[in-house]
Amino acid sequence: MLYKSNKKKNGTYPVSLYLTKNGDVKWISLGLYATEPQWNDNACRFNRDKRINPEYEKNNALLTSYESRANGILNIFAEENIDWTLNRFVDLFINKKEKVSVCEYFQKHIDNLRLTGHYGNANTLEDSLKAFKLKVPSFVKLQFSDIDLNCIIKLDFKLERCGVSSNTRAQYHSALRTILNLAIKDHIYNPQMYPYNKNGFSTSRLIAKTKKRNIDNVTLQKFKDVEGQKRLTEIARRIFLFCYYANGMSFVDAARLTKDNIQCINDSMCIVYRRQKN
Repeated sequence: MLYKSNKKKNGTYPVSLYLTKNGDVKWISLGLYATEPQWNDNACRFNRDKRINPEYEKNNALLTSYESRANGILNIFAEENIDWTLNRFVDLFINKKEKVSVCEYFQKHIDNLRLTGHYGNANTLEDSLKAFKLKVPSFVKLQFSDIDLNCIIKLDFKLERCGVSSNTRAQYHSALRTILNLAIKDHIYNPQMYPYNKNGFSTSRLIAKTKKRNIDNVTLQKFKDVEGQKRLTEIARRIFLFCYYANGMSFVDAARLTKDNIQCINDSMCIVYRRQKN
């Protein structure tokens, strides 16, 4: 169609592919221009008149090829039962081939984190990816061109319907936000579609304060008094008590301690260490 909302100074209009689905509309400029007399609205082609359209044959052949490409994309969506979006159609039409899916990119980053020794971050992202796949099966088919604010709202709604708590959903969104930020840096995700910006989806509203919990004295006394029946359970018991008495030291910090961490400060023997994030 002629995109008549975008009239040029020379009186021509862009010849564009008009897309509409569920009330949403997009236009794809095809690089051709025509005046109203040069265009046949009924045929959706240039008028077959060399006096006003010297190259109408070449231009109409090009439009036929574009139409075939569009139909081919729609056939792929139908065959694979994909609930496509206009953004995804545009992405395929312009680039002619699928880019890496969100899941593939997610997993690639997880693998890279493990290769560089960032096991904690890798495990956190992997837990989120597994949850998305399990709770929202359609997630595996998502392309980056599908991810916008509306997609994220639907994704969160599906997680909530599956019984995922608000705090846990916030963790999953945080992981996905990390992936989208990386994809923006790699130029495979459009930053204008980013759903977690100031006016977008807020993960902070999902975070609810949890009730503080502690071990009661009776249970703690059992840990102190009852030795493990096996060597490994006894080691686990001792490490737990050590972490408890060390003001709640995390296990990863305890596992990395050496004799060098025992230092004399002001005539007192202290354990000095730097907290690990992974």
